[in-house]
Amino acid sequence: MADGLFESLIKKSKELPSEWMRVLSPNTPAYEAAVLLNSTGQLPKITFDTIKEPGVAGEYNRKTNSISIDLSKKEANVTLPHELTHALRYAMQNKVRDIGENAVKTGKPLSGIDKQFYDAWYKLDPDFLKIKKFKYPDPEYQLYRFSFNEAPAWGVGNMENPQKSMSRSEYFMSSPGGDHYDATMASEQAILRDLYARQLAAKQK
Repeated sequence: MADGLFESLIKKSKELPSEWMRVLSPNTPAYEAAVLLNSTGQLPKITFDTIKEPGVAGEYNRKTNSISIDLSKKEANVTLPHELTHALRYAMQNKVRDIGENAVKTGKPLSGIDKQFYDAWYKLDPDFLKIKKFKYPDPEYQLYRFSFNEAPAWGVGNMENPQKSMSRSEYFMSSPGGDHYDATMASEQAILRDLYARQLAAKQK
């Protein structure tokens, strides 16, 4: 996406906290999500913990708006963009709702970047009613494929590690998206991040 756009948001708001800069790399989905959340005062608090549960390297708590992550685990590099995507999608959902409610309240039709972002959110949101549901033997995989909250976050996180970005081989023939599913989800979230950044930048002028 447009690198300068996210840097301009930092200049117009405030620098990312040092604890976040410790784990972020510029021009990555996690970095973009953090910049967007930081520019609206919604960046989660991050803590570095030891997580004993196998295969789990982090967690986002919506109630406390916080992310805990275990940097010693190999899954940490895909977990951070995953959890930040959760936080960002809640923020974007609230923004879209506000845009829509304001249009109704003022009686003015949406236009410009507000309309682009509003329309994109509803066009790109996972519509699982259009996907034939398969019953997978793995409950985690079932949640990953058909959850409004989880599918986009898994897509963004998994595409940070291409070796994990393909559907499990035993599900290739039955998967609704096959090996393109994560890439599609990640691309759609990148579009939403870009439009949200443009919407925020336009309001800061």
